[in-house]
Amino acid sequence: MAVPKIVDPYIWKEIEEEKLLWEKNKELKYESNQLRFKEIDQRNRKELKEMDERHQIRLQEKDERLQKELKEMDEKLQVRLKKMDIEAMLKIKQMELEAEERLRVIELNLKYKSQE
Repeated sequence: MAVPKIVDPYIWKEIEEEKLLWEKNKELKYESNQLRFKEIDQRNRKELKEMDERHQIRLQEKDERLQKELKEMDEKLQVRLKKMDIEAMLKIKQMELEAEERLRVIELNLKYKSQE
């Protein structure tokens, strides 16, 4: 830049130096802000990672609890099914015995009628 004739060269030099300092200050502020944003971003990422890890642990614990409950329910159901199977087999056996008894009665009746 050309030095205006009205301005003293010493004052013009101070103005130029001030301008350079202002530019340098502007750059430093920008860099400082960038570093601060980077630190904030890193801290946020770290916190997010920790939150995610805690969430994963809670999910795993919940899954384990649900698996345990499911296993217990399955065991109870198996016991019930065995009980129902036994009851059904007993009912069938009882019906077979009743049918055999009726068959004997019928055979006795036929024998009795054939003797008459």
